[in-house]
Amino acid sequence: MNLIGDISTDRDVLQANLIAIDKKIKACNEMIAILNSDPDGNLQLFNMVFEVLDYEIFNPESITYSTLINSGDMKLINDFGLKKAIQGHYLCYKKLLITCGIIQNELWEYPFA
Repeated sequence: MNLIGDISTDRDVLQANLIAIDKKIKACNEMIAILNSDPDGNLQLFNMVFEVLDYEIFNPESITYSTLINSGDMKLINDFGLKKAIQGHYLCYKKLLITCGIIQNELWEYPFA
């Protein structure tokens, strides 16, 4: 059980996602420039669209936290502030996953025709 390891892994994944998102923003800016200047740049735009649409995945590590809760070991943490911070951190993950699920469901329902 290593909360530090779980959170460090999450941090690393999120940092990699930030780099990927920055690349997508640059691609969008390039697409805008092409749309504003080159009406024949369709093939280049087509390739760029797929780069932008490839979304980044984030699955938070929560096995250690779940183990702490299910085993009752969370009660062994006497520092109330620390316990509250840990619970708040994983509550944010839960809200994030719920929100992502809602967005994903909406996208699947979106009429593309």
